[in-house]
This record gives sequence, C-alpha cells and structure tokens, in this order.
Amino acid sequence: MEITVRDDGAGIPAELQPFIFDMFTQGHRTLERAPGGLGIGLSLVRTIVRLHGGTSAVTSAGDGAGSSFRITLPVAPVPPAAVPVPIEGGAACRKILIIEDNVDANELMAMLLAMAGHQVTSSFDGVDGLPVALAGQFDIILCDLGLPGLTGLEVVAALKAARPDDAPFAVATTGYSDRPQRDLARAAGFDHYLVKPLDMPALYRVLAECAA
Repeated sequence: MEITVRDDGAGIPAELQPFIFDMFTQGHRTLERAPGGLGIGLSLVRTIVRLHGGTSAVTSAGDGAGSSFRITLPVAPVPPAAVPVPIEGGAACRKILIIEDNVDANELMAMLLAMAGHQVTSSFDGVDGLPVALAGQFDIILCDLGLPGLTGLEVVAALKAARPDDAPFAVATTGYSDRPQRDLARAAGFDHYLVKPLDMPALYRVLAECAA
C-alpha cells in the first residue's frame, strides 16, 4: 500500500531532502515563521512506518514548489499476536533514565525507546533527576548537559561519587560537540558522548554495547 501527501507550501531545498526525516531537522525560517515546531514530526513518521515494515520518502522541486511525502506499507500484515516487540540494535531490554529539560525531545526519545522494548523513566531537570537516579536501579542514564538547577555534569559527578561501584552507564546527550565539553563530561564521569540531534541508530548501538 502506498500513501502520498502533497502540499503547495514552502518546499524543501535539494540539499536538505536527504536529512528531512532526521530528528530536529528544519528548513530555513523567515521571521514571521520563527515560532515553529522542533522538527520531530517527520522523524516520528519514519520510525512508526519502519516499525510496520514500510518506507518513507520525500520529493520537492525546491523553495516555493511544495512537497510530496510518500509512505509504503506492506499489504499483508503479520497477525498482531505473532509480532515480537522489537529491540533495536540487538540490545536487551534496559532500564533507562532520561534527564532532558526539553519536554518534546524528552517525550519523543522516551517513546522511541519504549517502542524498542526498553523501560523508560523521564526527568526534566537536574534537581529532580539526581534523586531519581540515586534511588532507582537504572542500567543507563541519558543526560543533557545544559540542565536547569543542576547541570548534567553536576548530576553525573554526584551520582558517580555516591555510587562508585554500581552507578548506571551515563551517556551525555548534548548540542555541544567541541573537545573541551567532551573532556569535562568524561571528567564528570560520563561513559559516552552523543551530540544532538541524536542519531537513534547510534544510540541503539550504545545500548547494545552496554548489554554485551
């Protein structure tokens, strides 16, 4: 089955089209269009379509020429009782704590990880996230660095100090890609570093390595 949705809107530049389904990808905005979304809708579409065995694609002649979005889905679905819960990247089910102050990004990441078979808990700032991390038996913590109250560096440093022998595997999820920030994260106790927008296959590979 194939479904196509077309519009006559702003269009998508050719150089952006290969990345349009990636999380947080957005085109150029004029001032009057500045208060738009976060660029997560099409990433969510691709993820849901893939979970049903389908594909997604986009075509556009460029700025001002509108866009055409096409999804294909298998016409003979497997009976629901026979569909296993997918664990992306070969990872076992993990207990994951997300500490991320961007509500939309937090909820989307939690949903994708839950759809992949993991148990997910969310916190939205460092002050709340640290006691949750200390009290819970999590396998992995995905922690933003720029958190209100307590930064991600402070959260993980305190967690590692309080639980030196059984602290969860800590993954920094941040928009900062420079070497000094990476060094600060490692010094604070982070075990891995991922730059936003997150590459979900890369995250799934990290989860698989943790489960090995």
